Amino acid sequence: MHRADQAFLLGLVLLPSSALLGGLALLAALLSPNGAKAGGWRHTPKVERAGWLVLVMLLLIGAIGARSGQLAWVGLANWVPFIWAFWGFQRFLNTGQQRRRAAIAIVSGTVPVLAIGLLQLLLGWRGPWQSLGGLFIWFLHDADPTVTPRFTGIFENPNLSGAWLVMVWPLALALLLGGNKPDQQAQTPAAKAITALLTGLIGLSLLLSGSRNAIGLALLAVPLVLGWRCLRWYAPLAIAWLGAVWLAASSGAPPLLHQLSRLVVPATLWEKVARKVLDPQAAVTLAHRSREALWEGAGQFLQQLPPLGYGENGFRLLYEAKTGTYINHSHNLPLEFVLSHGWLAAGLFLLLIAVVLAGAWRAGIAASSGLDRAWMAATLVTIGLHGWDIPSFDSRHNVLGWVLLAGVQAYRLTAQRDPAPPSPARPSESSAPG
Repeated sequence: MHRADQAFLLGLVLLPSSALLGGLALLAALLSPNGAKAGGWRHTPKVERAGWLVLVMLLLIGAIGARSGQLAWVGLANWVPFIWAFWGFQRFLNTGQQRRRAAIAIVSGTVPVLAIGLLQLLLGWRGPWQSLGGLFIWFLHDADPTVTPRFTGIFENPNLSGAWLVMVWPLALALLLGGNKPDQQAQTPAAKAITALLTGLIGLSLLLSGSRNAIGLALLAVPLVLGWRCLRWYAPLAIAWLGAVWLAASSGAPPLLHQLSRLVVPATLWEKVARKVLDPQAAVTLAHRSREALWEGAGQFLQQLPPLGYGENGFRLLYEAKTGTYINHSHNLPLEFVLSHGWLAAGLFLLLIAVVLAGAWRAGIAASSGLDRAWMAATLVTIGLHGWDIPSFDSRHNVLGWVLLAGVQAYRLTAQRDPAPPSPARPSESSAPG
């Protein structure tokens, strides 16, 4: 294994614990002679390459004279470097064996997330813990002290924790089921037990985060990883559990069912559902902070949208001026992108993402190994998260999201060069360690 590959895997392991250390390792991998230069750029159709270049040009041109001023240039750090990294990451994800190693690194890197978050709940730890002037910071607090403490751990709030966990969840499931290995017995009993423990803790921590968006997407991801045949038994179980969530949250449910449901649904979840879905007073309490209010405000800003948008952070400035309420973003990435960069750039960006996903689908990723299906599922989960929130404004989620998309693109380009997509039967993939 080249040193660039080692640096890439090390970066994935360190990423959730330290965006700085993980980012430096990933940057070293990309800048190495065997890094970004060997990425998927030259294998991508010319029209598609031109589309990405035009997108970057639109982002840069739009920042000139943007209404958000210097914040427009600062905000481009969420996009331009990561679009470059997207192509470089593909070099490390071309084969099933590489994607499996990357999945193991991502799941392994989540161990500190689980440990700190669970110990926070068990021992009542409170943060933030930080060093070097805030370069390293673990938050360990829940932004809402009026409800049962929720899993937060390393991240700033429970929703970000839930977002990370659900992005990792499909990969952990696939590794538990054997990943790209043709024979699940190839895993040692110890490795199987560790993987099962981590997968179980990821699922438990997801529930304890109380993030409705993440939990819902985790439920949807399971049949994408296991295959649609599992719906015969999985769909009734999922529907029954969702019914239990409703019964646990509803004060009008029969008392016995109400109490029994609270035995199987964590308070972190049913309390949030009760307050924000079933409680008619919740809308009054949330006022200008509800997603409906944010999206209504964003719709009004679209009516006077400049051709190249208001610039990064434009929504935050406009909404604060309109309502007096500080909100970091609109909680919907397509909407945020349109407001920041205009309809043309947003449409092009969504089209390019769709090309990657559709190309991988046509190349057979849905019928490929469990791990490749999980990679696609994790990418779709990441996209789904951004319909209700924007976790990619946290650099760690941003990096992981582009790594997942790069893996899908690498599968697609490799399959197009090789008419027979990677399958579990290939010796080169079955020889992956542990």
